[in-house]
Amino acid sequence: GSSRDGGAFGGWAGGAGIVGEDGSVIHRLLTPATVEPVTLAEAKVVCAVDSDLTEEDAHIEHLIRSARHFVQGDLGLYGNPVRLAQESWLNGWGYWPRGSWFQLRVMPVTAVTFVSYMPDGQPLVYMDLDDFYLEAEQGRLFHITGAWPTVGLGFAGVSVSFTAGYAPADVSPDLKEAMLAMVAHWFENREAVVAGT
Repeated sequence: GSSRDGGAFGGWAGGAGIVGEDGSVIHRLLTPATVEPVTLAEAKVVCAVDSDLTEEDAHIEHLIRSARHFVQGDLGLYGNPVRLAQESWLNGWGYWPRGSWFQLRVMPVTAVTFVSYMPDGQPLVYMDLDDFYLEAEQGRLFHITGAWPTVGLGFAGVSVSFTAGYAPADVSPDLKEAMLAMVAHWFENREAVVAGT
């Protein structure tokens, strides 16, 4: 097919692609967050757990992750989801952008790891990141010239790997307080939460 039409896209790195209405065929979390907006120590304070007691640490860390997912679920920028902790993502398409940029699908974008494409019947090609610049707030990765390769794309299409999400210091204090309040509530009422009441 043409390099700029919605050709078939079977997947990336052996995985199945999912075609979205926006033309995105891959939207995949590569590496989950490893650093949360609030610390275990902060959460233990609101849960009234002594800092030197470790029996509840794993449970409290689980509550922190759950609270982050809950709070960030109501957030969005430019119609795209926001992450309150930094994660690695992969977006992929079965065709080249019609404009001069890729619209990435998780906010805020903090870094781009690679841009790659597979010409039809040929090996994967990695593009020079010096040929791109990032508008992090809107999640747009611009090609400096806007001149995309003219080759047709193979089954692996074109992909962008990137990091998205706020560093802990950049998360609003109000959102951190909301997370801690949820952690404290869930910790205190664990039986009710488990029972679903």
